[in-house]
Amino acid sequence: MKVKKGWKYLKFEKLIRDGNEKTIKRSGGDLVGYNLKKDDFINQLKLKLVEEANEVLDAKNIEETTDEIGDVLEVLQTLIKQMKIKKRQIRKARRKKIKFRGKFKDGFYCNYVFFPKDVHEKWMDKYEDITKELLDKYGEE
Repeated sequence: MKVKKGWKYLKFEKLIRDGNEKTIKRSGGDLVGYNLKKDDFINQLKLKLVEEANEVLDAKNIEETTDEIGDVLEVLQTLIKQMKIKKRQIRKARRKKIKFRGKFKDGFYCNYVFFPKDVHEKWMDKYEDITKELLDKYGEE
């Protein structure tokens, strides 16, 4: 590939919407890319979901938030379709989590949890152990 003199090249390296190619070309640009294989497509959808969720986080007002939530829903719907997940499976999984863990309606923010040292659950591995930090800050009872 030869680089065109006087052109600006922007690194994307991400999944884009089907209509973006037309938008870019209407603006006088062009793009280089390829169609993903199914497994790669699913992986890129998962990455896109994180990207769009971060854009919800960065939204400044209800209009931006609404727009970004729409993007999240589009990615979710495509991911559901690509993975051939039935909506009833999602509803069932949601109900199960609600039954055992509840919803998010109360808005409770948890700073940290603590257990006796000999207790270990698999889910604990994904959280940072701040025992030493708290001992240094507050001492021991």
